[in-house]
Amino acid sequence: MRNFFRLVGFLLEFTFLAIVFNGVVKGQHHGEVGSIQGKVVFQNIPIQGASVVILSSSRGYVTDVQGNFHFDNLALGRYQLRISYIGFKPYQKEVEIKEKGEVVILNINLEEEILPLNPIEVTASRGVTFSEQSTVTVSRISKRTFDITQALNLAESLNFSPGLRIENNCQNCGFTQLRMLGLGGAYSQILINNRPIFSALAGVYGLEMLPSNMIERVEIVRGGGSVLYGSNAIAGIVNIITQQPQESGFEIGMNQAFTQFQVPDRTINASVTLAGEKGQGGASFYAFQRNRSPFDANADGFSEIPMLKNTTLGFEYAATLSQLQKIKAGVYSIQEFRRGGNQFDLPPHQATLAEQLEHSMGGAHIAYEKFSYNLRHKWTLYASGQSTIRNSYYGSGGRILSLQDTLTMQDILALNAYGNTKDWAGISGLQYSFQPSKLINSLLVGLEYYSNWVQDKIPGYGRKIDQKTGTLGFFSQLEIKPLRPLLVTTGIRLDFFHLRGQFFWSIYHTTAQSMATSILVPKLSVLYNLTSEIKLRASYTQGYRAPQAFDEDLHLETVGGAARFTELAKELAPERAHSLLASFQYNRIVGKVTMSYLFESFFTYLSNPFILSRPIQLPNGLSVIQKRNGKGATVQGFNLELNAAFSQKYLLQLGLTIQGSNYHRAEVIWEPPQADSSLLSTVTTTRFLKTPSTYGFIMLFYSPWEALSFSLSGVFTGPMEVPHVVNPANEYTVIRKTPAFLELNFKVKYQLAVFNKSKIEFWAGIQNITNSYQKDFDRGPLRDAGYIYGPARPRGIFAGWKYIW
Repeated sequence: MRNFFRLVGFLLEFTFLAIVFNGVVKGQHHGEVGSIQGKVVFQNIPIQGASVVILSSSRGYVTDVQGNFHFDNLALGRYQLRISYIGFKPYQKEVEIKEKGEVVILNINLEEEILPLNPIEVTASRGVTFSEQSTVTVSRISKRTFDITQALNLAESLNFSPGLRIENNCQNCGFTQLRMLGLGGAYSQILINNRPIFSALAGVYGLEMLPSNMIERVEIVRGGGSVLYGSNAIAGIVNIITQQPQESGFEIGMNQAFTQFQVPDRTINASVTLAGEKGQGGASFYAFQRNRSPFDANADGFSEIPMLKNTTLGFEYAATLSQLQKIKAGVYSIQEFRRGGNQFDLPPHQATLAEQLEHSMGGAHIAYEKFSYNLRHKWTLYASGQSTIRNSYYGSGGRILSLQDTLTMQDILALNAYGNTKDWAGISGLQYSFQPSKLINSLLVGLEYYSNWVQDKIPGYGRKIDQKTGTLGFFSQLEIKPLRPLLVTTGIRLDFFHLRGQFFWSIYHTTAQSMATSILVPKLSVLYNLTSEIKLRASYTQGYRAPQAFDEDLHLETVGGAARFTELAKELAPERAHSLLASFQYNRIVGKVTMSYLFESFFTYLSNPFILSRPIQLPNGLSVIQKRNGKGATVQGFNLELNAAFSQKYLLQLGLTIQGSNYHRAEVIWEPPQADSSLLSTVTTTRFLKTPSTYGFIMLFYSPWEALSFSLSGVFTGPMEVPHVVNPANEYTVIRKTPAFLELNFKVKYQLAVFNKSKIEFWAGIQNITNSYQKDFDRGPLRDAGYIYGPARPRGIFAGWKYIW
C-alpha cells in the first residue's frame, strides 16, 4: 500500500509541476503564422494511421480515415516533413510558409516497401528521429518479429537481434537474464517508454512478464548509452515502447502450445483501440493471460520449466491538447505466479523442493510536451513509477507433519523459508531541446531524479536487504553537422549518486553500506554518409555500476537442497566501463528487392568488474557466494546482420555475433576449505562463464499469396563454459564446456476475411524441431539448480487463432 501511495504522490506532483510549467511557457508570442494541410494515399486509396512528423521537432500527426493531416499555428519559415507507414517507403518533403495566413496543401502518394530501412526511433536521442539520421545504430524488434517467431513475451523475442542473447539461469524458477555484447543482465538498461523504471527486482523475472500484445515495438541500442539514460547502460539499451493508440480496432485471440507434445501452455490476449477524431490521440486497452503447467525433462519428479500463471492489464492514452501541446500517459498491472520443484499439489513448505514466487507489479507513466510556434524549441516534463511486491518461497526438505511428529532443524528451515520483497522505482525529469541553426542540428539539456527502494526479507534464513539509492542526473547532448555528409553527437552526464543499504545474510554475515559520489560520463559518436547507401558510424562512451544489489542478488537458487545467497564484499568498489563501437551499414533498393547489411565491431574495457566467486557453507547449512571486484576484463567482437526482402513474398533476416570475453588475470571461482586444501585444487578461469563466443539467429518468411504465409526462425548458441557444483557439502565447483545448440521453429498462418474490415487468422507450428535441448540436467532434490544452459524449451507444438477488426 505504501508503494501505491508513492505512485499516486508521484503523479500528483507531476500534475502540479505541469500546471506551473505550462504557465511559464504558454505566454510566448508566436508572431505571424500559417498552416500545412495534406492527404496521404496509396494508389488513390486513403491511408489511415500514417505518421506525419515535422523533423527535428517530433511534432507529429496521425492521418484520419480519409488520410488527411494538418498543422496549424506554424511560424513563417521552412519545414521538413516526413511521412511513414508500415509497409511503405518513407516520404520526405521540404515545405515553406512565406506569408501570414498561408495554407500549404500537399497530396502524398506512398510506395510499398516490405523492409523498412529508415524507421522512426526515439531511443538514440530521447526524441523522434529517423534511423538514417542517427549517429548510433538502432535495431528494432517489431510486431512482425513477434509474429514470425511466435514470441509470447519480451524474453522470447530478444534472441532475434544481433548481439543479444537470453539465458535461463535457474532449473527451478526459470529466472531469465539478457546478455548483450557478452555482458550480463545488470549491464543493460531496460527502459519502458524511455524511462529506466525496470528495477533490479523487476529484472529477475520481468522479461517474461511483459506480454507481446503490450508492446508496440522494442528499440535496441548496443554499446554505452549512459549519457542519456543513466549508469547501467554499459552494454546497451532495450527500450520497450508500449501500445500506442493510432487506429481504432479490436483484437482477441488464443494460442495453445504443448511442451514435448503433452504439457499445456495456453495464452489468451485481447486489445481495444479507440482513436480520436482527425487522428488526434486516443486510448488503447490490452489484456493478457497465460497458464503453463510445469515440465519435467528427465523424469526425476522435479521440474525444469516452472508452472506459470500471468495476468496483465494495461491502458495507454494520448491526446493533443492543442496544436503545440500533447500528453501521453499509461498504467499497467501484472500479476504473476510461478513455481518450480516437485509436489505441486502441496503447499511449498511441504514439498521436497520448491521455489515459488507471487508478483504484483504496477506501473504508470505520464509525459507532457510543448513546442514553440516555430517548432525550434521543445519542453518535455515527465514522470514514471513502478511498484513491485513479491511473496516468495525458496526451500527444501519439507514434509507433511503429523501431530506426533517431532520438529527437526530441516522442518524448521522448510517452514520458515517464506519471504517478502517490496520494491519501488521512480523517475521524474525536465528536458529542453532547441535547434539553433543548420550547423547545430540540436541541443538537448535536462535534469532528472531517479530513486529506487528495495526491501527483501526471508526471516527464516536471517536474510534481509534494505537498500535505498538515488541519482540526480544532469545531461546535455549537442548534435552538429560541420559538413554535409558528417554528423557529430557529443554529450556529457553528471550524476550525483547516493546509496544507503543494510545487508543481513545471516547472523554470520552482515554488511552495511553508505556512500555518496559524483560521476562524470562523456560520449562522442559520429555518422559519416559515404554515399546515400553507405553509412559509417563510430562512438565512444563511458558507463559505471554502483556497488549495490542487482537483479541476480535478489534471486535465490538451491544448491544441494540449500538456499544460496549472494553477499556483497565489504570493499566492493564501483565498476567502470569504456566502450568503443564502429559500424559499416549498406542499404540498397533495386526494383522490388530491398537489402540491408550491417557490420559492427565492439570493444569494452571493464575496471573493477563484479565477479561471483568463493561459495561457502554457513554453519546453519545455507550457502553464500561472494560478489567482489576483479582486476579487469575486456569484451570484444563483432556483429553481422543481413536483411533482404523480395517483393511482398520473401523476407530473410540473419544475425551473427562472434566475441571474446576475458578477465585480465585468472579469477578464483572456488577455493577449497583448509581441511580439503591438500586434496582439491583452486578452480580459476580467465573467461566469462555462460558466455558463448558465437551465437546468432535466422528468420525466414514466405507468403505465396496474401492470405497464406510460412515462417521459419532459429537461434544458434555456440559452446560455452558453465560452472557446476558437484559436491554440495563443500560447494566444490567445476567448469564444464557445453555443446552447441540450434533451435528451429516453424509456423504456418492463414487469414480469412469474414466481415467488412475484419478477419480471422489461424496458425499452427512446431517449436524446437531439432529438440536441441540440455541433456545433463542435475537430478533430484540436491541438484545444482543453476546448472542450466542452452534453449529454454524442448520440442513442442502450438496452434491458435485471432479475430481482428
